Amino acid sequence: KGNALDQNLLRNIVVQSSGNMIEENLITDSPYGIYFNSAGNFCANNRASGNTTNYGGSLPTGSGDGGGNIGF
Repeated sequence: KGNALDQNLLRNIVVQSSGNMIEENLITDSPYGIYFNSAGNFCANNRASGNTTNYGGSLPTGSGDGGGNIGF
């Protein structure tokens, strides 16, 4: 929660397993902003900009998508 990540080589945040909470991060200028390798996570109020793909992989849906995730 609350990280500022910029210009990483491949992915800024990689989520490898379930049960994680990804909240209130600023993610910029990488191939992937947040990449989910596993379902069953919670993701809310993140800002992603300038990434080739802002949000990718097994994205949280339903109750896992807490809303407020913005790509610009």
